[in-house]
Amino acid sequence: MPFVALRLASGEERAEVRRNPESGPRPRIADCPECPALKATWWEAESAGDKVKAGEALVAVRRHWRSHVVGGASA
Repeated sequence: MPFVALRLASGEERAEVRRNPESGPRPRIADCPECPALKATWWEAESAGDKVKAGEALVAVRRHWRSHVVGGASA
């Protein structure tokens, strides 16, 4: 699709998406017991200055979050 064909959704289109029963509520970190622990591991590694562990922990956080978004099991 060419870039010039792209446009922002209209107010009616956004309202229709909000009414769509298939688009469930967004997952929240507070609803998952694993999310805060994974995020804490990332922050600890970042605070300690360990770039390798921080990178690995960030990948784990993002992979776990994607599992929520697509509705899969936690990773």
